[in-house]
Formats: sequence, C-alpha cells, structure tokens
Amino acid sequence: MVMHEDLSTEELHRLVRAYAKCWLAHDGCWFLAVEEERGLEEAIRQDERAWARFAPLEALAEALCFRTSSPMGGFARGSSGSSRHKPDQ
Repeated sequence: MVMHEDLSTEELHRLVRAYAKCWLAHDGCWFLAVEEERGLEEAIRQDERAWARFAPLEALAEALCFRTSSPMGGFARGSSGSSRHKPDQ
C-alpha cells in the first residue's frame, strides 16, 4: 500500500484530481438516484437541502486546509461548492 507521504507532488496532484472527479461523479449518481425514485423536482429540492448543509462544512475544511482567517477561505462559491477545486474537465 502506497502512503500519501511517499507520493511526489505531481502524484499528489493527480490523486487530488482523481478524488475530485470521483466526488463529482458520486454527487451526480446521488442526484440521479433521487430523481429516478422521487422525480426531478424532489431531486432538486433534496440537492438544495444537502448543499445547504454541506457548503459550510466544505468552506470550513478549506479554511482550515489553507489556514485562512475567513471561514469561506476567500474562494468564490456557487451552489456546487468551491470553484477553485473543481476537477479538470
């Protein structure tokens, strides 16, 4: 098992991008599952509720990670999280 401490900077960057893509894929799968089960309107409503809960936690994690004084970390935010950390398309 490879430990994160043993990875080069480039390998760590690739790993972060892979994690970001997996996170985005999971979010999409979650939304589609709710849409299939409950319909589009309910999926949107639940998505908005989930992001309302998650966004402050994500902002705090970013602030702690980058040691910023602002809980928002100084990043522009949208309904889907930090724009700075979106995976490469």
